[in-house]
Formats: sequence, structure tokens, C-alpha cells
Amino acid sequence: MTRFKQHYEEWLQENLDKEKNPRRRELLTKGLGHGTVEFLRSVWFPAVGNLNHLLPEWEVRDLSMNQNSVNSWSSLLLGSLSPPTYLPPYLG
Repeated sequence: MTRFKQHYEEWLQENLDKEKNPRRRELLTKGLGHGTVEFLRSVWFPAVGNLNHLLPEWEVRDLSMNQNSVNSWSSLLLGSLSPPTYLPPYLG
């Protein structure tokens, strides 16, 4: 098992264990999208060396108010940064 794969699986399991919201748990159980994992594997992990303080998979509403699961690196939030100005009601 690669170093990234080991860190990734531990990080995802840790987030699953902590998650109380059933909808977010469901999304995390399905796993992250291919693009997100590739970003973490080929860009984030080599540059930073860990996945600490990242929060995966935020569900957002687009302008037409359709609910979408965002599977992109932009949906990863750094815990050390200030929280977004808007959180959907179930995340707030």
C-alpha cells in the first residue's frame, strides 16, 4: 500500500467516524470522486505531505437551487481557515 493510500484511507475513515449528519455520512461512504482523489494524490499530498485539517465533500446548491454533491478539490475546506460565509442549514 502506498503512503498516500494509507493516509487517505485513515483520513476518510476518521471523517466517517466523526460525522453525525446522515446525508454527509452517506456521501462519504460512497467515497470521494475520482477527480478529488487524483487532486489529493498528485497535487495536495506531494506538496503538503498530509491530509490534516481537510474536510471532504461539501454538498452545495447551485444557482437554480438544485442540490448537487461537489466532487472537486475546491470543495475541500481547510480547518484552519475561517468558515465559509454560508453553510447549508444542515451543516450550520
